[in-house]
Amino acid sequence: MFNTNSLQKRVKRHVKAKEHDFFVIVQPGFENTAVKEAVKIGISINEIEKGGFYFKGKLEDCYKLNLCGKTFTRILMRIVTFSCPNRASFIDKISNLPWELYLANDNFKISATTKKSGINHTGFIIEQLTKTISKRLALHEKNPTQTIIQTIYARIIDNKCTLSIDTSGDDLYKRGKRILNIKAPIRETLASLILTEANCTEYDMIIDPMCGSGTFAIEANNLMMQTLSEKTDFPFMAWPVFSENTWKYLIKEFKKNKSIQEYKIFASDINPKASEATRENLKQDNIQDNIMVETHNFFELDIKLNKKTLLVLNPPYGERLKNSNIRDFYGKIGNILNKKYSECGIAIIVPNKECEKALSLKHNRKISFTTGGLKVSVLFRDLF
Repeated sequence: MFNTNSLQKRVKRHVKAKEHDFFVIVQPGFENTAVKEAVKIGISINEIEKGGFYFKGKLEDCYKLNLCGKTFTRILMRIVTFSCPNRASFIDKISNLPWELYLANDNFKISATTKKSGINHTGFIIEQLTKTISKRLALHEKNPTQTIIQTIYARIIDNKCTLSIDTSGDDLYKRGKRILNIKAPIRETLASLILTEANCTEYDMIIDPMCGSGTFAIEANNLMMQTLSEKTDFPFMAWPVFSENTWKYLIKEFKKNKSIQEYKIFASDINPKASEATRENLKQDNIQDNIMVETHNFFELDIKLNKKTLLVLNPPYGERLKNSNIRDFYGKIGNILNKKYSECGIAIIVPNKECEKALSLKHNRKISFTTGGLKVSVLFRDLF
């Protein structure tokens, strides 16, 4: 066995003290929106690509994004990048990596992808990494109390291998708060992306008149309140380098420095079951006093608007709108938006160009993306 004190010194020198390369995975189409949130948290961005962005920083920067982020899916920390034109070179490279600096025990799994490379079998990658890492860790004292599963990502593209370690665990949209769902719910991170792109925190009233299970209302409240993640099983918490005191300090600092404006959130749905699901989900967050929930038909809704009101809508489409003339439906929505909500900011999801044309809504920008296997777009009309 190697000396434990010596290992801790290496961990501090090579992991804690150094800056690392990170990749943040986000919903494709909303890369710039997620970057906007990262910059607000205090991160300097290196490069943006489809499906995410890169940044270089200390471990604390990674902690901050996992703790505060509402729009990110997953955050990976790069361990190494190297050329591997064949199997022998791959084995040689991974055999010399100091896995003990990142893993406290052999409670890990491998996720592998390969494309346009001499190594074209993911089974080989997984087998060799598992064998090599386990052999290396066997030389060091293990921490049996850590039960969090670590995930190593191996990506070989054009004979270039990148090995990364996951920092987030379950996808970050799995907030663990929503217990009741109505058909085709929107993901929490996607709702936050749309709200962030719409600059929801600049408004003092947010209306979701087709609320489903309440995701937009809950995420709007999280953004307004600048809530922090309540997860207690981030993978980095099981790393040899992790400091609980540093983690607690970050939480304390964010709570001390945040400022909250006054706001109102109104959620409604024509389906009583949806309204009830929203109420039950709000109870899980203890925020039912911050959000008014009612049961109304959007086309008959009568609500007093604030001067700075944002209307966010995810109307039914596809399977949720069977046996209906979807073009006429979106035409009716457009009439309401252009008359009753002409002085409001708007973010609305539309399933296709035909519905967009029927909506006839003047907008500032449009972002296309995929949700539930369907290609859709969201239109934004800014008030500011």
